[in-house]
Amino acid sequence: MVDVSPLVKAESAEMSEGQDLLDAVLPLKDDATIDELVRIQKLLQRSVEEEPTGAHSLSLDNATVLVNSRLNQEEYKRSQSELYSYPQSINVGIHYRCNAKCVFCIGTPPAYQEFSLGLFRDFYEARAATALRKAHHLFFCGFGEPLASPDVLKFIEYLNARFSGPMKSFTTNGIALNRPVLDRMFDGNFQLQVSLHASASKLHSKLTGTRTFDEIVNNLRYVCRRRRETGSRLWVQLIFVIGAMNVRDIPDFVRLAIDLGVDGVTFSYLTVFTKEQIRQSCFFDKELTNEMIQLGRSIGASAGLSMTFPPLFDSAIENDFAEQQPCRYPWDWIYLSTEGVNYCCYSVASVGQLKDSSFEEIWNSETYQRLRSDLIHGVANDLCRNCYKASQTVSIDDFRAHVTGRAAGEEIVKEYEQMQTESPHTHLEHFGG
Repeated sequence: MVDVSPLVKAESAEMSEGQDLLDAVLPLKDDATIDELVRIQKLLQRSVEEEPTGAHSLSLDNATVLVNSRLNQEEYKRSQSELYSYPQSINVGIHYRCNAKCVFCIGTPPAYQEFSLGLFRDFYEARAATALRKAHHLFFCGFGEPLASPDVLKFIEYLNARFSGPMKSFTTNGIALNRPVLDRMFDGNFQLQVSLHASASKLHSKLTGTRTFDEIVNNLRYVCRRRRETGSRLWVQLIFVIGAMNVRDIPDFVRLAIDLGVDGVTFSYLTVFTKEQIRQSCFFDKELTNEMIQLGRSIGASAGLSMTFPPLFDSAIENDFAEQQPCRYPWDWIYLSTEGVNYCCYSVASVGQLKDSSFEEIWNSETYQRLRSDLIHGVANDLCRNCYKASQTVSIDDFRAHVTGRAAGEEIVKEYEQMQTESPHTHLEHFGG
């Protein structure tokens, strides 16, 4: 490993050549201290700000991401509440009118600005460029369907040119997925997360209110075949929200994923956003849900498919869902939107506004530092009260863990409690599952 002593020489000489700097600081020592990592990060930032051109630009971008990720990990391990690092994952809320009517949708979203390349440049990049460049993973997901934006092709090209280092991930229902979009993603460092939720057309139509399943699957077959032919790094992942209507489809969905040749599947429980969705939650048949998850896990494991499942119900059953403690979200993840900044996708509590404060002021604000400190010391924080990943009192077997943190959440819980009083043995099969 290269000793960090060349850093002193690098600083005194004020290197202008990106490759000289990379040769001096990489590879990182396994035992590099936080102070050393901070110093390297500052040197890399100085070079990036000089807008390097030519063959070394991509290497500098990648090094910037690498050093920030390592620093972020070390600060988490050492339980620091004030951070020099930036989050490893940033979700940018790019909103555009939706082209589906999913039964598990949030419903009518709050007022938002429709996404455009101009909005990204003038709002997000103007206010958080440093954080965006240092992130290991940029997620683009918001209300509606981001790929339906007229600017999507220009935006993908812009990301390839300006943010080559981070992995860039688009979450889509797949309806607007087409060859021009896919062909541009082949050229960069991208991940495609397709919310499919069903293994067959009839169920997919019932869940999404569309008749697009066959077209989406054909496009997925195209992208998996084409990337093999081109050697593209594009990562393809399917998303499956588990509810009463599709819980029995988990095994067949895993089989479909294997047949398509995707890289992985992420499963999550349905979040109840409205009173009407209470009856869609698989919370009411824990035994069946556990059975389907275990069967799906077994099928996928035999084929070497990468899968992420939520924890099984019933604390008496051993879960292989072992969250790192304390919860990492306040250290390595953040959600940015024109409507506000959120520390976690499980909560809607805003921790700041980019239009009023810099990213750095929000990231190390009193609210953020208090949240990190509370998690470190096991102190109950109201922001995390109903999250099974961070709460001291709520587990996955508590209905509150399945309910939105939005304003409607309290009324939904009251409705559930009333329903249990009237019919304590509620079962999802009674709801047309």
